[in-house]
Amino acid sequence: MSLVSIMKDGVFLQVDISSVQPVIVPPPTPIPQVVTMRQARLALLQQGLLASVQPAIDALDEPHSSTANIEWEYSQVVERNRAIVLMLAQVLELTDDDLDALFTLADTL
Repeated sequence: MSLVSIMKDGVFLQVDISSVQPVIVPPPTPIPQVVTMRQARLALLQQGLLASVQPAIDALDEPHSSTANIEWEYSQVVERNRAIVLMLAQVLELTDDDLDALFTLADTL
């Protein structure tokens, strides 16, 4: 028998750890930093956000609106931390976690 003391709710307890099985926790899945434009658009479509992108682009001030339009129409990839992506996420009221989830979804499509 192998006893250790632990504190729970302000009380010390003696716990037998000889029968404790180790728990293997896998490392967190990294957030994709780059997806193709096709993947990005499909993820936005699945989340009901695709139709909101052009109005969000139009809502940006110049020259950001023109830059975003060019990137939206002609980029082959979308980079997670690119300034224009972060600006659009803000206009679409997406949190960092929301953006991470979109990139994670896009990576599977």
